[in-house]
Amino acid sequence: MKRLFTLIWVLVMLSNMSIAQDISTYTQRGLFPHTKQYEVGNQPVFNGVESFVLSQFPATSDYGVEIINEETDDLGFTHYRLKQTLNGIPIEKSMMLVHVKDGKVVSVNGEWFKQLPISETKNPSIREESALSAALDKVGAKTYIWQTEEAKARAQMRVTDGDVSFEIPKAELVYMNADNELDAKSLRLAYKFNIFAVDPFEIENVYVDANIGEVIFSVSQIHKNFITGEKSDPHPANSPVVKSPFLLANASATANTGYYGQRSITADRSGSYYYTRQSGARSIEVYDMNGATVPQNGSRPSGTTMSSSSSTFNYSGNKKYYLDAYWGAEVTIDFFKEKFNRNSYNNSGGKVDIFVNGSGQGASNNAFWYGSFAYFGNSTSGTPFTSLDVVSHEITHGVTQNSANLIYQGESGALNEAFSDIFGAYAEHYAGVGQKWTMGEYISFQRSMNNPNQHRQPDTYRGTYWASTSGADNGGVHTNSGVMNYWFYLVSEGGSGSNDNGNSFSVNGIGIEKASQIAYRALTRYLTSSSGYSAARTAVINSARDLYGSGSCEEAAATNAMHAVGVGSAFSGNCGGQSCDPLTGLSASNVTSSSATVSWNAVSGVSSYVLEYKASTASNYTSVNVSSSSRNLTGLSASTTYNVRVKYTCANGTVADYASISFTTQSGQTSCNALTGLSVSNVTTSGAQVSWNAVSGVSSYNVQYKPQSSSSYTSVTANSSSVTLSGLSSETAYDVRVNYTCSNGQTAAYASTTFSTSGSTGGGCDGIEAWSSAGYYDAGDRVVYNNKVYEALYFIYYYPPTDTRYWKYVSDCGSTNPTCDAVSGLSSSNVTQNSASISWNAVSGVSSYVLEYKKASDGSYSSQNVSSSSVSLTGLAANTSYNVRVKYTCSNGQQAAYSSITFTTEGGTTTCSAVTGLSVSSVTNNSAQISWNGVSGVSTYTLEYKATSDASFQSAQINGTSEPYTGLSPNTSYTIRVKYRCSNGQDSPYSTVTFTTSGGSGSCNGVPEYESGKYYFRGDRVVYQGNVYESQADYIYWSPAYGWWTYIGPCGSSATSFAIDDRERGVKLFPNPTRERVSLQFFAEEAQSNSIVRIFDASGRMTLEQSISINKGQNIVPIELPSLQPGLYTVHFEDNVTRLIIK
Repeated sequence: MKRLFTLIWVLVMLSNMSIAQDISTYTQRGLFPHTKQYEVGNQPVFNGVESFVLSQFPATSDYGVEIINEETDDLGFTHYRLKQTLNGIPIEKSMMLVHVKDGKVVSVNGEWFKQLPISETKNPSIREESALSAALDKVGAKTYIWQTEEAKARAQMRVTDGDVSFEIPKAELVYMNADNELDAKSLRLAYKFNIFAVDPFEIENVYVDANIGEVIFSVSQIHKNFITGEKSDPHPANSPVVKSPFLLANASATANTGYYGQRSITADRSGSYYYTRQSGARSIEVYDMNGATVPQNGSRPSGTTMSSSSSTFNYSGNKKYYLDAYWGAEVTIDFFKEKFNRNSYNNSGGKVDIFVNGSGQGASNNAFWYGSFAYFGNSTSGTPFTSLDVVSHEITHGVTQNSANLIYQGESGALNEAFSDIFGAYAEHYAGVGQKWTMGEYISFQRSMNNPNQHRQPDTYRGTYWASTSGADNGGVHTNSGVMNYWFYLVSEGGSGSNDNGNSFSVNGIGIEKASQIAYRALTRYLTSSSGYSAARTAVINSARDLYGSGSCEEAAATNAMHAVGVGSAFSGNCGGQSCDPLTGLSASNVTSSSATVSWNAVSGVSSYVLEYKASTASNYTSVNVSSSSRNLTGLSASTTYNVRVKYTCANGTVADYASISFTTQSGQTSCNALTGLSVSNVTTSGAQVSWNAVSGVSSYNVQYKPQSSSSYTSVTANSSSVTLSGLSSETAYDVRVNYTCSNGQTAAYASTTFSTSGSTGGGCDGIEAWSSAGYYDAGDRVVYNNKVYEALYFIYYYPPTDTRYWKYVSDCGSTNPTCDAVSGLSSSNVTQNSASISWNAVSGVSSYVLEYKKASDGSYSSQNVSSSSVSLTGLAANTSYNVRVKYTCSNGQQAAYSSITFTTEGGTTTCSAVTGLSVSSVTNNSAQISWNGVSGVSTYTLEYKATSDASFQSAQINGTSEPYTGLSPNTSYTIRVKYRCSNGQDSPYSTVTFTTSGGSGSCNGVPEYESGKYYFRGDRVVYQGNVYESQADYIYWSPAYGWWTYIGPCGSSATSFAIDDRERGVKLFPNPTRERVSLQFFAEEAQSNSIVRIFDASGRMTLEQSISINKGQNIVPIELPSLQPGLYTVHFEDNVTRLIIK
């Protein structure tokens, strides 16, 4: 008797309209519904794959079943991954996953065709050679792998290199959907070619209709990470399993990495040397290519295993960053094994070979995975692409290709990218380094997982920034990955708000450990090669149910996070079971050079906790059981960062995720420095607030203050890092100083500052606001200070109105006296070696002026009263800069603000002639080389340039005697002039030259060709493949083929451009505004090992000082911004001051 089984077509929630629509869509397109879930008690007995599938999924035509993979997991599930065949020919987009436990089928999911075309032929009507011709026309390359000299040599030898064939490609017959559309009606018999192009480099799978010769679909097999050049193996299912040919002598070693400092590693010890390779639980090897060319034919690169004569690998320059790749591979293989029981990327112990430091096409600003090896390139503007998140991202592509094998196109391609980002983030969490919710924070490309919109990625399915799945970047794989990235962040951390669909959401985070378990199971057990976001929703929900139970809070989090990103409805009802959340309030206090107290909020009903700690560079934690909610750690090392984590066991027997912190012990030195950040705010007529940066371990401070006219201080004790002074006198200048007692018993030096109380009227002055040290004022703003009205001369903050550089006195409060302005027209003339004439515009009614002057290098002025509006200064020193200022007394008795100038006396007999030899060479239609003879003792020249027809010159400072002049227009006259500053302080006469550019034939009207690796800024125009494009953002160096460029038109249109040399751009900050990190971008003529970047807040207090190394040429230097409060800051670097906004 035939046994009947009750099937329930499961929607994750019955009210889930998007999933219901998905099932309906599958049915309408001739497929079985994507997911079948069998009720407990009605699960069919599993008697083999073919028997089960053919009986439960009868199609309109007979078909075959091919087993691709079979795996049993830690939960006791056996997962079968299947392919559907018709007429013995595989259906390319079919894949079914059958999930079996305890001999019964629990669920089935995937893409399985029900309406099979009976009439579909199995015999092609056109020849394979004709189909290949159509495929090659689609790729359109100049050179293919079988046309190279190497290919010819190998063909003669009848050998191949791994999976790379050097023969003309042979087709595989498949049934493929036209335009990749998942619809039974679009199935066609097709030739499938894997086309390997060398120039330009490309690998594509091209499908050609076997009956009419039409290309029906093609997909690139090169994965581009951060839209640069990441690529992966085009034949992941057939990737070779590479293992070490012999057992290595694994030994403990240390790597001084570039990004993460000192790290413990395992290395091979051979003789007296240590090598970056190991076998056993981890099978890894790192090769330095030493600048060799990265092969463009898919063959394995070659290089030298990195070595060290001691157990400490200690390199400089880029080479220290290559150690990060080795350590990062260790971390990645470790967490996949420890957390997910996965044995390397292919779950079979496959060896991971890593290559670094190559050259040639795709070698820089690049990282890629190819079968069983990875390549990590150098950066043309920063440090190599070897940070932990990038390394784990690449190796995870190997995991994906050996499990779900997500097609790198459209939604499945976006999921492919997202899962690599997810485990890149998890790697940083596992290792306790980096900013886990930012991908690529150490390199020039970034993606934000907690705020995808920050880098123009969507956080909602088909919401803002969603890219067309049929457009560039393989259908937006690097853009649309933001949706799944945000899902992972919400499941881990939780969040609430409203998405781009206007739907409100609330997600209770379950921690990154549980979130990663759900993500891994979804990737390896439920997703298929054609899965999109709807299938991903089903996959994560089923994974949460498998791991934590149906109706669990983990399932609720996975469901609600999908709802948050616009895929399906929210979880219905209350989640079951007792929550087991990480403890809260974990902190470190009383930190000394050798001890610290760690404490946390007690969990109700919990009497025992497990506390684990280690130095951040150590591999293993020390574990202690704690029966209270705090623990004193002793025996610590000075100046060392420690990682601490605490967990506990819940009443239901589950173990909570760790809560984690880090702290750094004190230096242990006996020095006792003055505190920093002393400032005064909230100043009134009788009080002020004094604050400073707290000193670690100090709980009491000695604060002293006095009027400046007094000789004795008043002392108060402060038990925090601020104190409020009261009972002060109005309109009085005060001195304040603060010190403390150090742990070694010494007393720190005083930190000191001054301030003045406001006038007794308390401001107001007919509605004019009182000046505030925390205020921001624009030119023309008026304030009251010490019962007087002042007007800002420029945009200003912090500096008080008594500073005449930025403010001018207007009047007393309530006064009807006229404005008392500084004198105007102050100037110097008739300047010689030892004299100068000073004059100014006379002020009506004023008969006496005070003139003060001094050498610019002196501290005090000489003063004289002058009864006219001019004076002659004599007895001056030759070749010397002087400061002069003039003031007078107004009719109301007030002193006018100073008016000031500076001049330089002549240098005696020194002559100052124009430069010689100014000439123009190498003139093209858009550029020219300018050069001149150097002047002895002169290193910097002013070069001014313009089109001869223009009214004004542009100027640049040049350190040298030649300079390229680029971005010019064809057939145009230009004028160049050069001068310099003489030793006597005067400017030399100009030397001038005029030239005309050549004609514009073939130059696209002067617009320069796109240059790989060069940075372009918003508005820059380039020629690419005969067309003009304009950049839509700053700091773009990828070609117009990858987005962020606007198509202007073909060459010969009216497009023009004048490209500004990067060296003239000064210092740029990006992003700005920012929150946690900013990068400085600048051009340097020479390398420098120790340059200082300083950041000041609005009060003028320095909040950060960092030493950086400068490379010759273009630089991009990341600066971390720890705990800076929102507001306006200034960044001081070399001679540049740039505003920075912290949001």
